[in-house]
Amino acid sequence: MKALFLLCSCFAFSNASLWDLLTKITGTKGQCSTAPSFKDPLIATDPMCEAKADLGDCTFYDCFEDRYSCGLCGFPKTYDLYNCEKMHMPLYLDTFTPQGQQFVLDAGKCLTLFMKSLYRLDRLSCDVVKHQMEEKVTECFISSGFCDILMENRNALWSVYNVKKILKNPKVVGEVMEISKNCSEQISTWAFGHQTDITKTQTNINSGLSQLINAFGKK
Repeated sequence: MKALFLLCSCFAFSNASLWDLLTKITGTKGQCSTAPSFKDPLIATDPMCEAKADLGDCTFYDCFEDRYSCGLCGFPKTYDLYNCEKMHMPLYLDTFTPQGQQFVLDAGKCLTLFMKSLYRLDRLSCDVVKHQMEEKVTECFISSGFCDILMENRNALWSVYNVKKILKNPKVVGEVMEISKNCSEQISTWAFGHQTDITKTQTNINSGLSQLINAFGKK
């Protein structure tokens, strides 16, 4: 996964420094208030909705939105690192290995189960929901075996993620780095076992660059 390796190389920065740097580069600013503003629910809790959360059903996000209406200031089901609907679409899910598919299901359920505890609250702040759910993504990814499925499913993950969008969000970039730090052993093991492939790829790249240089040099 190209973006992941790129971000792993940024570990020399502290999280705070990286955040400041990326914010300056991308001009990313929060469009929602960061000050906790508590709101009352619009409707009562629904047992059918809670059952959806227990299953990791993506439509639970709609249930949460119906009750609290946080919109993008909360935790949408189209969140960059776990776009629930997209990751569960057969078009994408079928490209994962069986172990990778289990990760998608387990991580999704981990998130909706935690979100159910927020759904049950009598009052909440959308900003707090956003912050807590974003923090939970890292925890759910790691506990659901992301590191174990990463390398064998890198192409499937690559097809799901909108990398340009992710790189414009310093918060998400920070999460990717935090997750990747936990996967360093698996990445190193994979790289060692595929050293021949990596060397061949590098050789092909160098050969291609040489051909381009020679072609332009003849003009």
